[in-house]
Amino acid sequence: MAFLVGISTENKTWCNTWSGIPFGVTARVVDDATLLPQREQIVRFELPAGSGSWMENDASTIELMTNYNGEVSAEIKIATTAPQKLAITASVVKDDGTLGATYTSTVVIVAPTVKAPDYPIASGDQNKITEDDVAAGVYAILVIDNPNVADLVTFHFGVNPLIRHSENNTTENILPIAVPDEYMTTGAHDTGYYIVDSAGNPQFSHVTTVNVQRDSTSSTIVDLPAFEIANAENDIINIASATLGVVITLNGDYNGEIVNVAAKENTYCNIYWKSYIGKEEVPAASTVFTFLVDAEGRLNPVVLDDTYDGGTDALRDLFYALGEGILKISYEMVMEIDNKLHASKEQTYYVDVVPPGRK
Repeated sequence: MAFLVGISTENKTWCNTWSGIPFGVTARVVDDATLLPQREQIVRFELPAGSGSWMENDASTIELMTNYNGEVSAEIKIATTAPQKLAITASVVKDDGTLGATYTSTVVIVAPTVKAPDYPIASGDQNKITEDDVAAGVYAILVIDNPNVADLVTFHFGVNPLIRHSENNTTENILPIAVPDEYMTTGAHDTGYYIVDSAGNPQFSHVTTVNVQRDSTSSTIVDLPAFEIANAENDIINIASATLGVVITLNGDYNGEIVNVAAKENTYCNIYWKSYIGKEEVPAASTVFTFLVDAEGRLNPVVLDDTYDGGTDALRDLFYALGEGILKISYEMVMEIDNKLHASKEQTYYVDVVPPGRK
């Protein structure tokens, strides 16, 4: 029988002005007899009416299936008039549709007390960031009053993965955060940060909204066909998958042709490989693979496997550098039809290559 261990949240406190910045919630389910992870178990997350919504479906209730590790995760966006306390309920959904084990966790909602992040490169009252600004590099400047060693700073840029910084000195109260280019999608982004001291007490910043306006002539068009991936059944890459060898192929149809044939000759295909534990990227398990789409390269589909660039374990090494977490992959090419950069949607896979005895 499925037993709900409990709910964990990014923080036990959240800010009442952060309605545009979501925070993560995770529930874990085990078998009550063996205590092993309960996989493919439906869990229902619920919020009180009017208090917020789940980012995945914009509703107050959502049902999701646990992953290989018996966990299920979602993100909450609080209402603009959030209550002082937010009760989050998770319940196991039985085979007959009734609810089983239930667990409730409460997040305290507080007001901001820390200065908002500043973007020196942004212009005007609307904090506009242009294509040229992105090319130059965008930094958020955080002013940390009275910094203390071991303070943990967590920076949010809209709905993107968070960036963390652990304070190691008390001599500088200005903390610059480099914002990744891939966060710079056209539109408005609420940004903020919070500081947790060594005693676990958080302080939240006021929100700065930045408006990114990428040039239409250089913005990426997301319409390329998905990868075909062998040995990753049910979007899971486990020890068996890594041993057999995961093979990624780009041979989908684009405008009536195989995608690499439709690409512009003598340009490059970039495959972006991003690995995460929670919402934090793992640099040692992330990379970019680049293929030249020349005359010969247009003859055959692009294939990425363990023999990439003459190696024998190109992908396997990345899986084991991650261990257990999330892999997001996408690719981009310049297409012949319009001489513009096109990309695929990100595909997400759950990776677990950690032997059971070492968890």
